[in-house]
Amino acid sequence: MYRCRICSKEFSEIPKDAVPASQMWHGYQLLRFKNGEVHDIKEIRPRCLNQEQVSARAKFGAHTRRHVNRNIKKENCQFCFPSQEPIKKFTALDAEEKKL
Repeated sequence: MYRCRICSKEFSEIPKDAVPASQMWHGYQLLRFKNGEVHDIKEIRPRCLNQEQVSARAKFGAHTRRHVNRNIKKENCQFCFPSQEPIKKFTALDAEEKKL
């Protein structure tokens, strides 16, 4: 799949009669078509990860920067203590209720 950055038109393939009008620059190729149209085309690659997977990678990257690289283990971090459930912080009222 190819997309023109001039007109945003998408092409399934580049026509064989298209003539390069300039050299490739940052992945874009300026092409002149037989009908006189000029398009600046770049190949579009489909995303390999969905938004949820990208978000999970970002969280793990943040954990690495903030904890692993600094040799810090944080109590509520799901990556520092993967088998442990997050620690619930109790208030004074919770403590009183448990005594009764």
